Amino acid sequence: MRLKNSPIQDLDTQSVQSIVQMRDEVGILAIYMGVSSEDAGASWSRESRIEIENQLRDRSESVRAYGDHGYKSAFEQCVDDVKPLITSVSAAAEGRGRAIFCGLESGEVVQIRSDSWLPNVVRVGPSAHILPLLVALEEGRPFGVVALHRDEARVFGFKYGSGTEIIRLSLEPDSGDWRDMSGPAFSSPGSSQVSVSLRDDFQDRLMANIARSIGGLAGAVAETTAAEGWDLLVVSGDPRLTNEFERSFEPAAHRVRLVRDEHVWGDSSAEEVGRRTAPLVEQVRREEAAALASKIVEDSAFEGQAVVGLNDTLNALSAGRVRVLVFDSDLYDSSGGSVDADRLNQAVKDALAAGVEVIPLSGEAAKSIRGAEAAAQLYW
Repeated sequence: MRLKNSPIQDLDTQSVQSIVQMRDEVGILAIYMGVSSEDAGASWSRESRIEIENQLRDRSESVRAYGDHGYKSAFEQCVDDVKPLITSVSAAAEGRGRAIFCGLESGEVVQIRSDSWLPNVVRVGPSAHILPLLVALEEGRPFGVVALHRDEARVFGFKYGSGTEIIRLSLEPDSGDWRDMSGPAFSSPGSSQVSVSLRDDFQDRLMANIARSIGGLAGAVAETTAAEGWDLLVVSGDPRLTNEFERSFEPAAHRVRLVRDEHVWGDSSAEEVGRRTAPLVEQVRREEAAALASKIVEDSAFEGQAVVGLNDTLNALSAGRVRVLVFDSDLYDSSGGSVDADRLNQAVKDALAAGVEVIPLSGEAAKSIRGAEAAAQLYW
């Protein structure tokens, strides 16, 4: 066996870049495999393995029909190399999906573990097929939740559907001596007003201390946001506290969208917070994607601002003018091997290699680009 295996990588932007940079003179075999499913349980990896083996057999027949003996031999050797890796993947493994890439000539193999579901797809071509990776990466984008209670703040981080509690901070200051009053032990006609003033003063001092605590929390969350790569932060709880947090929060180095949720979490687990918050995050991101797609279409009416369609997008890429590239992931979610799919895959790889932001679109957002495979915002 000539296999040059590398350690399994977790799916992130760095691992995607490692696939973008893969080179092989003959071609690259890409295998995507679902490992586990909440619906099918442990049987899912067995069913996926059977489907992958069937697709590999069909692909082998296509390669044999191609007639190039050297290409056929390289492909069959690569299939022999990766079959043990496919067999070893099970539902007990971490993650819900696995991607395997094999260089036909070099024998280089890269494996990527995904906590997002991956379709069962086998593709072979001049470069690695990466579109399903980008869809999975988009689905697993991390976000944060700040849960504010009257006496406690909790911060959660979520990625690929799982979450952990990162920060817990008490908001209740030590106010034991604030209630001590000194003075003459008698009542005067205005004593009730004095009591009200003292009570108001106590509440003011209490809120001032809570505000200072929330200000410190906002600074810590800003640092965490940058470290974790959050682009969206859900701030939940009493509006008086969430308002104070939003006033104090200053994200570092990149744009973060704050989303308000008045639900009070109390002692809820990270799992409970994630289960309720995920649909809200999904809705916000769906709306953002649809708004971006609509703006690209509107701007395409003005020359030099945006383009819609794969050919125009490729031309803009060649000219180095693309700022953001979007593509319709719904058109390329199967193992089909159309010419346009290969061209789109190459366009996306070129964009990533050039540092261009690439965003998969689906559903209504994809329909917004008028059925085109791809579109782009331009530098102008």
